[in-house]
Amino acid sequence: MTPLRAFGIAHRKARIVQISRMAVGITAATLVLSGLNALSAYQAQADPPAGVRIAGAACASGAGVTVAADFTPIVNVISVACVEPTANMTIAEAFASAGMEFEKRGGIFYDTLAGVAADYAVDSSYWAEYTSTSGGTAAGGPATTWQYGMVGFDDGPIQNGQAYLAEYNVPTKTTPLLTLEEVTSRTVADVPAISSYGAGSAEAQAAAAWLGAQLAANDDVLPKAKSPDWGLTVDSVLGLSAAGVGGNQVKDTAAKLWASGTKYIGAASAAKSNWAKTAKLVLALQAAGKDPAQFPDGSKTRDLPAELRGTLGADGKFGTSATAFSQSLGILALARSGGGAPVAAVSWLKGQRCADNGNANFGAYGYLANSCTSADPDTTAVAIQALVAAGVPVDDDAIWTAEGYLYTQQDTSGGLGATFGGTTYLNTNSTGLAAQTVASLAIMGDESTWAGTSQGYITGLQIDAADVAGNPKLKDADLGAIAYDQTAFDQVLASGMDDGARAEFARATAQAILGLGGPTFDKLTAAGAEAGLASDQAFTKTPAPKIAGTASVGSVLTYSVAAWNPKADLTVEWYVNGVATGVTTPYYQVSAADEGATITVKVTGVTAGTTETTVESAASQPVAKGKLATGSISVSGSAKVGATLTATAKGWPADATCAYSYEVTPKGGALRTESGNTFAPTPADAGGKVQAVVTCTKAGFVSAVKKTSAKKIATGAILAPKPVITGTLLVGETLTAVAGTAEPVGSYAPAPALAPTYQWYVGGKAVKSATGSTFTVPAKAKDVSVKVTWAGTGFSKASATSAKSKIYG
Repeated sequence: MTPLRAFGIAHRKARIVQISRMAVGITAATLVLSGLNALSAYQAQADPPAGVRIAGAACASGAGVTVAADFTPIVNVISVACVEPTANMTIAEAFASAGMEFEKRGGIFYDTLAGVAADYAVDSSYWAEYTSTSGGTAAGGPATTWQYGMVGFDDGPIQNGQAYLAEYNVPTKTTPLLTLEEVTSRTVADVPAISSYGAGSAEAQAAAAWLGAQLAANDDVLPKAKSPDWGLTVDSVLGLSAAGVGGNQVKDTAAKLWASGTKYIGAASAAKSNWAKTAKLVLALQAAGKDPAQFPDGSKTRDLPAELRGTLGADGKFGTSATAFSQSLGILALARSGGGAPVAAVSWLKGQRCADNGNANFGAYGYLANSCTSADPDTTAVAIQALVAAGVPVDDDAIWTAEGYLYTQQDTSGGLGATFGGTTYLNTNSTGLAAQTVASLAIMGDESTWAGTSQGYITGLQIDAADVAGNPKLKDADLGAIAYDQTAFDQVLASGMDDGARAEFARATAQAILGLGGPTFDKLTAAGAEAGLASDQAFTKTPAPKIAGTASVGSVLTYSVAAWNPKADLTVEWYVNGVATGVTTPYYQVSAADEGATITVKVTGVTAGTTETTVESAASQPVAKGKLATGSISVSGSAKVGATLTATAKGWPADATCAYSYEVTPKGGALRTESGNTFAPTPADAGGKVQAVVTCTKAGFVSAVKKTSAKKIATGAILAPKPVITGTLLVGETLTAVAGTAEPVGSYAPAPALAPTYQWYVGGKAVKSATGSTFTVPAKAKDVSVKVTWAGTGFSKASATSAKSKIYG
């Protein structure tokens, strides 16, 4: 399908669905990109206008002509492309070379670009022209802002190094959404290369090698408990065929399926209840090159496709029951058989699609009858394959909206999964089916990018050399196995591959491998499948890898590499200052030892018909200090004289060195610093403020500091003893108050100076001026008492009163 055709289909459909799912990637705008190849994967560093997708990239400075089309608001996409100008090329011809052709309604005016029509007479819309040349001409001196075109789209010749913009102009939008600088800064050189997967990729071969080893170790079948798991064995044949390797193993395993008789599919008399198993077996036998119409069963043979066709009911469903998933298997099997897929079966399957364009699951096929409430990526992916195999055009609603649903289900990690109870469980099986399906289509225009992201999720859960290295729980024999999900992967890394885990990994690997670039079920074949062979020929294209990421301690560097010619199995190794590190993973963790060094990565490629070749990336910038991850600091205890504060830091890196201190500012005094994680305020600190500080350091990282909020330091407490009155308790006699010794709360060195003051009472009433330590009993006094008040700098006053002493005579 041409880019124009793809976009025209999408634009026609967009009016139905109102492009309501733009935020998750299902927009007609997506379809503009098919003419831009891998550039459609590019996303600008800056956010595009709200709700608008930006696709493609501009030329590097002076290296071609940049064309941009602002389709908003009729279709919320802005497409950017770099074209190589030819002699006398016009502006319109430049757009056409980027897959965006102009069409004339009449006369000299263009009113349609890439299928998007403007009609001035109806809504005042038209295609406006802007140039990066001064004066708005086709060629001329450069401008710093878009210049309104003073020439037509048919004018030329255009000028190398310039940019031209076509803007869908309506009264509510009279200027381009992106500035000239925003368009031209998105250069081709910035577009990251997309990892190349495929039937011959190293990842697919590793998975197939591990899966083949499981088959070989179990008499060419995969076990369930102590008996063969025929369904999983069928999956393994399909998986090895998708990988394009292990031809001998496929042959040996297919022979076991061929001889299985009724063990998996049951007797012919039970065909209506076992039809789904029959369909799956037919697909495996077809991939292995065996004729399912001559399937042996004892002394007789069975025509399995005919049996399957015979289970079709008047309503278009196979067997006694059918789901969209099992129905799809039946259609796929018969599409490869004489007579092709039954029309009624295809019609029934198409009717299972969620056709409610207001539903979030619009376009999906489900695992239950109501696809809008049981939408399922696995079912949707297989349904698309079945409909395409049956000859349904890809612009049919039953297919293109289904692919759109798959786009909404891809997690940022690239994974897809089933959703139950509002929770989505990402897994490699769902992701494999979806990637296998999407990679086979050419509707959205960026399928290879989308599938590549999903393939990255799958291989991220594949045991590789880095996982085995230094892990005594894993062995070389585990290399290539793919986990069902992150939990299963982490469990095996932690505990090793026991028999239970091996069985689960076999089930996951057999289906996940489908997503690593293999063809769809209707095209699977094991013919010629074999491992790559060494030879002495040379590659014709060996692009060097590019390092991505910031070269700083603690960061993770990754790399990308464009496709080699011919396609190669690539291995990688990282180097520091030219010295091999032994790290062979797709990423490199920068350590403190690397500070100041430069990092490079070497990629080595080999494939059948070539000589092993190694190329190296450009060096990174010298490794800078990293940014230390920060934790928190808290303080326990009271900020008061006589108490002790204790600082505690949490959440800092375990290998960081942290030192504590306190910043103390006495009332009216100068700031001082006390080291240590504890602090006991002195009396001189009362009324001032204190805050705890933690400073953490780590080799290769910039030091990090955290402080608590400042707290006011309260005065200390005094324990005042009860005074005692001594002397003769008679009128006219002199009494003495024995104050005792007051104690401050807390430990001090030296001890603080605490001084007492006195107040005498007669009959419970204070006697003025009786504030000394002695007191002469006045006439008529009935009883006498004394209150002693203690005070000291930095302490709150504390008082104690003696018992009342009765006066005699």
